Amino acid sequence: MDLSGLPRCSLIANGIYLLFQLPGVLLGIVFPGGLAVTTVQGILNMVAVSLATAYTAIAMILFYYDIRVRKEGFDLKMMAEKL
Repeated sequence: MDLSGLPRCSLIANGIYLLFQLPGVLLGIVFPGGLAVTTVQGILNMVAVSLATAYTAIAMILFYYDIRVRKEGFDLKMMAEKL
Protein backbone atom coordinates (compact mmCIF):
# COMPACT_ATOMS: atom_id res chain seq x y z
CA MET A 1 0.00 0.00 0.00
CA ASP A 2 1.55 3.30 -1.13
CA LEU A 3 0.81 6.12 1.29
CA SER A 4 3.69 8.38 0.27
CA GLY A 5 1.32 11.12 -0.86
CA LEU A 6 -0.35 11.59 2.53
CA PRO A 7 2.40 13.74 4.09
CA ARG A 8 2.44 15.90 0.97
CA CYS A 9 -1.33 16.27 1.18
CA SER A 10 -1.06 17.30 4.82
CA LEU A 11 1.60 19.90 4.03
CA ILE A 12 -0.50 21.39 1.24
CA ALA A 13 -3.59 21.55 3.49
CA ASN A 14 -1.56 23.27 6.21
CA GLY A 15 -0.16 25.67 3.63
CA ILE A 16 -3.67 26.58 2.49
CA TYR A 17 -4.68 27.12 6.10
CA LEU A 18 -1.68 29.34 6.86
CA LEU A 19 -2.15 31.30 3.64
CA PHE A 20 -5.50 32.56 4.89
CA GLN A 21 -4.62 32.71 8.60
CA LEU A 22 -1.47 34.82 8.45
CA PRO A 23 -3.13 38.03 7.19
CA GLY A 24 -5.60 37.87 10.08
CA VAL A 25 -2.82 37.30 12.61
CA LEU A 26 -0.79 40.18 11.21
CA LEU A 27 -3.87 42.41 11.22
CA GLY A 28 -4.43 41.51 14.88
CA ILE A 29 -0.84 42.45 15.71
CA VAL A 30 -1.03 45.79 13.91
CA PHE A 31 -4.54 46.74 15.13
CA PRO A 32 -5.12 44.89 18.43
CA GLY A 33 -8.52 44.51 20.04
CA GLY A 34 -10.95 45.92 17.49
CA LEU A 35 -14.31 44.45 16.54
CA ALA A 36 -13.56 44.78 12.83
CA VAL A 37 -10.24 42.96 13.25
CA THR A 38 -11.90 40.13 15.17
CA THR A 39 -14.58 39.86 12.47
CA VAL A 40 -12.00 39.74 9.67
CA GLN A 41 -10.00 37.13 11.59
CA GLY A 42 -13.13 35.01 12.04
CA ILE A 43 -14.00 35.21 8.35
CA LEU A 44 -10.44 34.34 7.31
CA ASN A 45 -10.43 31.43 9.75
CA MET A 46 -13.71 30.13 8.34
CA VAL A 47 -12.40 30.35 4.76
CA ALA A 48 -9.10 28.69 5.71
CA VAL A 49 -10.74 25.79 7.51
CA SER A 50 -13.31 25.29 4.73
CA LEU A 51 -10.71 25.17 1.95
CA ALA A 52 -8.23 23.02 3.87
CA THR A 53 -10.95 20.56 4.90
CA ALA A 54 -12.35 20.31 1.37
CA TYR A 55 -8.88 19.77 -0.10
CA THR A 56 -8.05 17.10 2.48
CA ALA A 57 -11.35 15.27 1.93
CA ILE A 58 -10.89 15.23 -1.85
CA ALA A 59 -7.29 14.05 -1.52
CA MET A 60 -8.29 11.24 0.86
CA ILE A 61 -11.04 10.07 -1.52
CA LEU A 62 -8.59 10.01 -4.43
CA PHE A 63 -6.04 8.10 -2.34
CA TYR A 64 -8.70 5.57 -1.35
CA TYR A 65 -9.76 4.90 -4.94
CA ASP A 66 -6.16 4.74 -6.12
CA ILE A 67 -5.25 2.18 -3.48
CA ARG A 68 -8.41 0.16 -4.12
CA VAL A 69 -7.89 0.09 -7.90
CA ARG A 70 -4.27 -0.97 -7.49
CA LYS A 71 -5.11 -3.62 -4.90
CA GLU A 72 -7.92 -5.17 -6.94
CA GLY A 73 -6.07 -4.82 -10.24
CA PHE A 74 -9.07 -3.13 -11.82
CA ASP A 75 -6.94 -1.01 -14.15
CA LEU A 76 -5.22 -4.13 -15.49
CA LYS A 77 -8.59 -5.82 -16.07
CA MET A 78 -9.82 -2.83 -18.06
CA MET A 79 -6.64 -2.78 -20.17
CA ALA A 80 -6.97 -6.53 -20.82
CA GLU A 81 -10.59 -6.16 -21.96
CA LYS A 82 -9.59 -3.53 -24.53
CA LEU A 83 -7.14 -5.97 -26.12
